[in-house]
Amino acid sequence: MKLRVVSAAALLLTLIIVISLCNVGCGLNRHSGAEAITTVEQIRRLPRVTPQVPVRIRGTITYSDTGLQQVFFQDSTGGARIEDHMASAQVRYAEQMELTGSVASGGMGPAIAIVETHEAANIDPPVPVHATMAELRSGSLQYQMVEIEGVSLSPGIDHSGRLTFTLRAGD
Repeated sequence: MKLRVVSAAALLLTLIIVISLCNVGCGLNRHSGAEAITTVEQIRRLPRVTPQVPVRIRGTITYSDTGLQQVFFQDSTGGARIEDHMASAQVRYAEQMELTGSVASGGMGPAIAIVETHEAANIDPPVPVHATMAELRSGSLQYQMVEIEGVSLSPGIDHSGRLTFTLRAGD
């Protein structure tokens, strides 16, 4: 009687191939067709590394910093970062926008690469979420407006003129 020994590496490789084939064949974690995504929640459901998926999304600019070229955007389902070096020059805080572009990344840290921006009306502004320390640590509220209670410590101005401080809250 012969025993066949299978190495752990060969078994792992086989498992990875089977899962990959199922994901491709079954359509898991994929956005079907060329239909545009319309919510941040849909972007969060995509895998972190995502092929270009079209986006047409409406919401509010919740943070804009021209110096850091950062813009955060929020709709009723969550928040995302806008990846476009010109975006910070085009939009203002609290501006209601319709963005057209593509998904730059999905998952917990969603990002949108914009092509066009248009002012939009009749969008309810985001309401800050009263966040717990566990929610803040988890990253589930990334790019969203939150409110927390705490004690401000060590206020100061950083090298670029921004207010900085440590907030002691919860545990």
